Amino acid sequence: MTWKKTVILGLIFLCAAAGYFADRSLTKRRQLVKEREEALLPIKKEDVTAFTLINPSGTFRLEKEGGKWDITKPRRLNADQDQVESLLTNIGAARQYDPVEKKDLAQYGLDKPAISITLENSATKEKSTLLAGVESTTRGRFFATLEGGKTVFTITSHIKTSLEKNLYHLRDKNILKVKKEEIQSVGIYRGKEITLIEKESGGRWVLKTPVRDETDTDTLSNFLSSIATIRAASFEDDRPSTPGFYGLKEPLMTFSVRTDRPTTMLLGREDAPNERFFARLDGSEQVFTIPKSFVVQLTLAHDSLRSRTIFKVREDELTEIKIIIGESYANIERGANGVWRFKGEAGRLVNQGRVRRLIADLYALRILTFEDEHPASLAPYGLESPRCRIILYPANHTRREILSFGNKPEGKDIAYATASRRPLVFGVEWTKVGDFYLTRHDLEDRRIFRLEGGAIQRIEIAIEGKIRALEREGERWFLKSEGEAGRKEVPNFKAAGVLGSILSLEYDKEISEPSGIKPPAPEKPAVRIALYAKDKNLLDDLSAASTGEQSVTVWTAGGKLYLIKKPDLQNILSSFNALAEKESERY
Repeated sequence: MTWKKTVILGLIFLCAAAGYFADRSLTKRRQLVKEREEALLPIKKEDVTAFTLINPSGTFRLEKEGGKWDITKPRRLNADQDQVESLLTNIGAARQYDPVEKKDLAQYGLDKPAISITLENSATKEKSTLLAGVESTTRGRFFATLEGGKTVFTITSHIKTSLEKNLYHLRDKNILKVKKEEIQSVGIYRGKEITLIEKESGGRWVLKTPVRDETDTDTLSNFLSSIATIRAASFEDDRPSTPGFYGLKEPLMTFSVRTDRPTTMLLGREDAPNERFFARLDGSEQVFTIPKSFVVQLTLAHDSLRSRTIFKVREDELTEIKIIIGESYANIERGANGVWRFKGEAGRLVNQGRVRRLIADLYALRILTFEDEHPASLAPYGLESPRCRIILYPANHTRREILSFGNKPEGKDIAYATASRRPLVFGVEWTKVGDFYLTRHDLEDRRIFRLEGGAIQRIEIAIEGKIRALEREGERWFLKSEGEAGRKEVPNFKAAGVLGSILSLEYDKEISEPSGIKPPAPEKPAVRIALYAKDKNLLDDLSAASTGEQSVTVWTAGGKLYLIKKPDLQNILSSFNALAEKESERY
C-alpha cells in the first residue's frame, strides 16, 4: 500500500507543477503581446481638430469647426461627416504590432512613403504623423512608423485601406440636403410632360398633374426617402468648359423639390456604361452623376405614385354587398351580430367563410394599369353594359361604391374595369376577376354538416358495412379498424385534414319530391359517415346509396336528401383510408 500512496502523491505533484508552469507561460505570453501592441498614435480621436492625408490620389486637408468637418485642400468642400468619423475611429482604435529598431527605412518602403496622415490638436499644438510603407511578411500587415519615432512596426491592412481614401470618399455626396419630413412638393418636368405632387393641409399628399389623383402611401414614402438620400455617384470637373458634353445645355429632365426653399436639379445625358446620368444643381456649375435607378423613379413617378386602391369604403364599414351578373344578382347584408344573410330571404343561409373570402379578395384587388383617364365612351371597354358589377354599401348607404368589370383586351392579361369614385378606365388582373362572378347559389351555405370541429369526438366511416373509426383522446387521434386488433395513432394534421374535408362537404342540389314525401334512407348504405360528440351521442350522419357518373345521392340524419359531387366524396374516403396506410378503397 505504501508504494501506491507514493505513486499517487507523485502524480498529484506533477499535475500541480504542470499547472504552475502553464500559468506562468500564459502570463508571459500575455505580457509579451501587451509589450508588442501599443496605440498607433498618441493623439486621441476626440482631440483631433485637423488632419492632412497624403496618398497616391492627392493631398487632402480637413479641419473641424463648430463640430463639423470641412475639406480645405485641394479646395474648400463640405466633408462627408460619416466617412471622416469612420477614418478617425479606425486610426484611434488601431495598434502598433511587432516594433523593431528603426534602421534602413528603404527595406520597409518608408524612405519615400506614398501614404501618410498627420493629426493635429489646435489646442495643444500637438502633431503626430503616421507613415505607411510596403506589406510585411506577415499576411495582412504593412510596415509603418511615426515621424520622429525610433521604431518601425506593422499595422493591419484595414488601417492602410482607410488611408487610401480619395476626394470622392471624403467629400459630402448628399446632393439635395433635404429631410424627408420637410418636403412640401416635388415637380418633374420632361418636355411638355409635368408631374407635380403636393402635400396639402393635414399632411395629405395628392397628385396634381398630369391628372389629379390620390397617391399611394407606401410608394410615395419610398419615393420621398429616395429624394432625401440621393447621393452623387461621382463628381466631374468643378467648372466644366463643355456643358454640352454632359447634355446639360438642353436637359433631359428638370427635377424640383420644395421645402422652405426650392432646390432644382438638371438632368443631362446618360453615362451608359456606368448606368448613371450627368446632373447639376441649378445655380451651380458642379457636374455630378446620379444612379440610373433614381432617374427611372422620376420617369415613372406620374404612374407609380398613383393610388392603386379601388375602394374608399372601409372593410369594417360594410353592411351590404350586391353582385349583379347579367340579369341575376345576389344581395347580402350584415346583421347586428356580424353574420351575413341574404337580404329579404330569411330561410336561406349564407356561407360566412365564402363571404369573408369575397371581401378579402375585393380589398386585395389593385389597379394594374391606367387605361383611359376620361373616356368619351365606355363601350370600347365592354363597360357600357358591364359583365359584372359589385356594389358596396356602408352603414348610411350614402357612399355606395360600384366596381364594374368589362372585356379582356387582346394580348393583355387584364380586364377593363371602372370604379364609381374614380372617373377612369383601369386594368385589373384577369385571373382574379373570376373570383367575383358569384351567384346566390355560390354564396349559399350548402354545407351538409353545420358543426364546429371542436365538438366532434369520433368519426365513423363505413364502406359496404366495414367500419373504421377515428377517435379523439385529449389532443391525440387514434384510428381503429373493425376486425383488427389494436389501434394506430394518427398525426394531428392528418386527422385535421380529414375532419376539415368532411365539414366542408357541400351539396350540389337539394332534392325535393313533388309530393313532399322523400324516399327513406337505405337500410344498408354503400357509404355512411357518422359524427359523434364527446358523450358518444350522434351529432349527424350521412348515408349514400345510388351513384351516377358525376353525382351521389345522400341522406342526412335530419331527413334531407341531396345530390353531391362524386369526386368530393371520393376525396374524403381516399384520405380516410390513407390513414391506415392501405390502398384506397374505391367507391
